Amino acid sequence: MIGSWLGVLASASLTGTSPCLPHEEAQALIIVSLPDVVMSTRDRCRTVLPETSALTQAGSVIASRWRAGSEFVEADANRGIDTISHSPVSAMLGKAAARKAIQPIIAREIAKRLGTENCVVASEVIDSLSPLPARNVARALVALVSADAGSRTLPFAICKTPA
Repeated sequence: MIGSWLGVLASASLTGTSPCLPHEEAQALIIVSLPDVVMSTRDRCRTVLPETSALTQAGSVIASRWRAGSEFVEADANRGIDTISHSPVSAMLGKAAARKAIQPIIAREIAKRLGTENCVVASEVIDSLSPLPARNVARALVALVSADAGSRTLPFAICKTPA
C-alpha cells in the first residue's frame, strides 16, 4: 500500500526516467498531497467501508489537520513538482497553480491504484497515522520507500540520504 501511496507522486511524469527526488522534496509533495489523498481514498472506499470506519467518519477531520501547516513546505513541494515533471512547471503555471494541479492528480491516481480490495487496510493505516503531524507521516513514508530503493512501483526515485 505504501508503494501505491508514494508510487504516484510523479504521475505527471510516468513516462521516461525521472531524476531522484531529494527527501525534502518527496516529503513536501506528500505533505501537500495528504489531505487530497485522504479525501479521494475515502470517496473511493465509501461503498465498501462500514459507516463506522475511521476513514468514513473522520476523513475530513484528518485531511483538515494534515492540511494545516502545509504552506511551510511549499517551496520544496514546488521544486519537487519541477523535478518530476522535468520542467519548471511551477514557474510556468505559478507556484500555487502547479500545486493545485498536481495534488488532485496524485490523489486520484493513488485512490485508483489502491483498489477497493485494500480499503480496509487504507482506513486502518490512515487512522493509525492520523495522530501524527503530516511532516512525521511524510518522513516515515519516504524512509520506508527509500529503504526499498530497488522498487519498480515508483515512477520516480528518492535520492539516498548522504551517509
